Amino acid sequence: MEAQKPEIIGVLQKEGIELKQKGRVFWARCPLHQDRSPSLKVDPERQTFHCFGCGAGGDVIAFIQARRKCSFKDALQILGIDRGKPYRPDPIDTKKRDLVKVFYLWCRDYSNALAR
Repeated sequence: MEAQKPEIIGVLQKEGIELKQKGRVFWARCPLHQDRSPSLKVDPERQTFHCFGCGAGGDVIAFIQARRKCSFKDALQILGIDRGKPYRPDPIDTKKRDLVKVFYLWCRDYSNALAR
C-alpha cells in the first residue's frame, strides 16, 4: 500500500499561512520570499501550489522542503509519511469530520421530517 500525502490546505494552515478562498482555489502571501500581496496559489483539487512571485511550486512535500529548507526524507518525516505505511490522519481532524457528517445527516433527516 502506498503512503498517502496529507491535504495541502491543512498543512499550510498548520504552518501558520493565512489562506483566502477565491473560487475553487486559495490565495496567500508566499512565506518563501518577501511578499506584499497574495501571490501563492493553492489548488486543493490538484493538491499543488504555485507562487507567481518567486516561481516555487509543487506538492505538499515540495512545499515543506522549501519552507523548512530540508531534504525529501526529512520532509516526509515532518509530514508523518512513512514509506510503505499509509498516512494516518490527525485523530482530532477525523473526529471533527465525523461530527460534521453526523450533523448534516441530522439536518437532512430533520428537514425531511418537517416536509412531511
